[in-house]
Amino acid sequence: MESAHLVQVVLPGIVDPEGLQIRQAAVPDAGPGQIVIAMEATGVSFAKQQMRRGRYYDQPPFPFVPGYDLVGRVLATGPGVDPNLAGRRVAALVKVGAWASHVVVDAEDAVLVPDGLSATEAETVVVNGITARQMLHSRARVRAGQTVLVHGAGGGVGSVLVQLARAAGVKVIGTASPRHHEALRELDVIPVDYRDGDSDVEPGSTPDITAARIHALPALYKAALAAQAPNLHEVLDRCRQEGMTHVRPTGCPPWPTRDTSAPASASSSRSAAQRASQNRLCTPTREPPTV
Repeated sequence: MESAHLVQVVLPGIVDPEGLQIRQAAVPDAGPGQIVIAMEATGVSFAKQQMRRGRYYDQPPFPFVPGYDLVGRVLATGPGVDPNLAGRRVAALVKVGAWASHVVVDAEDAVLVPDGLSATEAETVVVNGITARQMLHSRARVRAGQTVLVHGAGGGVGSVLVQLARAAGVKVIGTASPRHHEALRELDVIPVDYRDGDSDVEPGSTPDITAARIHALPALYKAALAAQAPNLHEVLDRCRQEGMTHVRPTGCPPWPTRDTSAPASASSSRSAAQRASQNRLCTPTREPPTV
């Protein structure tokens, strides 16, 4: 690997995008159980934007190389790794370090990308796909025949989530800007304009969500956006009381139901430990992604 050079994008501190720095070095060798990936595609997401502002939970101290995930070719394998992996396209979730020409990861943390998918196609469903799958099946635990409401159905996570839901036999109502409505209809999703309540939902067309409730969604949606944590609990509790399975594709699973038996003063604020616990729920696990 003497002819290859490592190029990294470094986040030196809280800076504008123009303040990112370029660092070059020799490509590191793969250690035992590791592989070196020549990066072909990585993403720029909300998580990285928050890291640039110093606002992301549990981010490393500055300076560091951002980049949550990547897709690329295996350049080299370390001891204990199948040498036949060399040259194969893989995807990996690393949380930081992917904004680089070459990345060293544990071989067990990489998954093979199926033939026929480009690097950029696979990259779009690494973090988005893991987040969507965890929210739909691990948190909401939806079942065939149910109806779910998905906010931001036209976004990265939302668009993957609605397809997973439809594949599971779940009826989907998705809030999105009108410019996304046609694309959602093509995915067999009922679109809702969260700004004015327009939707394709007909009275009696779903067993658990009525047209009246759909019309009320914009108010609930705006309340959720504007609310502080206690009020957000109330909004989601209201959705549950209305019989909705509420999915929130913004990188975090639905908030747990608030303990109404607690004193008012306790329910009006959350401790740092509680906030940290909720934030940990937003961190993808080591569950292998479906690419």
